[in-house]
Amino acid sequence: MENDKFLISNNKKAEGMPLSECRCPESRQSQLFDASRDGGLGWLGRLKMKGRPEAKVNKGQAMIVAILIIFMAAMAIGVAAAAVAMAQTTIVQNMNLSKQAYNLAEAGIENTIMRMTKGDFSNPSPLSEGAGSCTITVSGSLPSYQILSMAEIPSPLGGGKKATKKIQVQVSVTDGVVNVTSWQEIY
Repeated sequence: MENDKFLISNNKKAEGMPLSECRCPESRQSQLFDASRDGGLGWLGRLKMKGRPEAKVNKGQAMIVAILIIFMAAMAIGVAAAAVAMAQTTIVQNMNLSKQAYNLAEAGIENTIMRMTKGDFSNPSPLSEGAGSCTITVSGSLPSYQILSMAEIPSPLGGGKKATKKIQVQVSVTDGVVNVTSWQEIY
């Protein structure tokens, strides 16, 4: 009972009364204290329990969880954006390598046609541009020749990847004039 008197000592009207019979003027007038709830402490005990130091330790836990969830979502979005950016970079790099290989193969064909206009119908030596190389093969005999140019450019990222382009050209030679009859890329 000493605890009962301590808990309700601030309530002047309730002094000396047992906690189970006390009506509290600050709470709803119609409710009697229920000694069985809250370990027999009543509404004052509930107020006291809300203010205890242990309750303050738990404040902010929901905020930390919410911040962690938001942080994880932001990280997931960031990782997804980085993956898309890396994929786009790889696609652009492959396209550039492919264009370089095509240009090198085309240069090999044009070099061979220029040599043919000067009367040289033999296989030319391979061309190289940077890390890329181009092999040219001339087959056939007068008046019709076939030129096959194959260029390879390795990826600067390594991994054994390389861009390869093949161009095949049919030419006819009449009176020292070289005419291109077909020009096609072979896939």
